[in-house]
Amino acid sequence: MSGVQLAGYLLKNYPNMAVLMISSEATPDIATELIELGVHGYTNKTAPKEDMVMAIRTVLQGETYFGRRLPDLIYEAYMAQREAAKHQHRKLFSKPKPSVEFTPRELEVIKLLCSGKTVSETAEQLNYSMRTIENYKSEMLKRLGYKSVVELLRYALQYGLIRL
Repeated sequence: MSGVQLAGYLLKNYPNMAVLMISSEATPDIATELIELGVHGYTNKTAPKEDMVMAIRTVLQGETYFGRRLPDLIYEAYMAQREAAKHQHRKLFSKPKPSVEFTPRELEVIKLLCSGKTVSETAEQLNYSMRTIENYKSEMLKRLGYKSVVELLRYALQYGLIRL
């Protein structure tokens, strides 16, 4: 059983368990697959010790952590899909209309959280308290019927709320 398969098994059978993947592979395909599965965190085995500690602490606090390489991996996946779309003569990532509307401030919070910022980093950047950002996050997740920022990330990508 691969690590990705194990993560899927754990998330399916133990939905309240936080899953942090630590892998030697850091490919766009694995990153997007882990996001789709709903893992709570991902980091590379070769990451510095500080990143490992940050990943564990962040996931234990109920937040998501995908390391510093996630934006690069998502960009690589996007470019690969874009290249494939050129050959198929179809529009890449056509976006359906979102089922939930967000305020401009909520969209700012979504963009920062989905870019890998923690609640505390988001609060600092927007000059809000951590509690305010937690409230924004909780309310948005509740309105969507989601439990994690990973699900929010998938939603934001699906509906074009964030750009790669």
